[in-house]
Amino acid sequence: MSQAQGYAADIINQAESLLAKIEADFAATAAFYESIGVEPANIDGAFGPKLDARQREEMAAVLAADQAAIDQEVAEEAARLRMSSPGAASVPKRRRNLI
Repeated sequence: MSQAQGYAADIINQAESLLAKIEADFAATAAFYESIGVEPANIDGAFGPKLDARQREEMAAVLAADQAAIDQEVAEEAARLRMSSPGAASVPKRRRNLI
């Protein structure tokens, strides 16, 4: 077996062991919540943010405004960089001797 195949096999073994550990952790977490009387499927709903339609619209508007401001700032900075850096057209062409 070549050295590259050995590395690949090691990486695959490590990934499989990590996946097994994650699955065991999920099972332990589910068992914990069931032991205290909480259904694991309801955890996200219980601890997630409760927003009504108006709050969702406000949040979407704020995020859209932030994204627009970011896009404008990026465009302005790109324009500044284009104006401050010399362009390829400003470099004079090298003269050629004609025969």
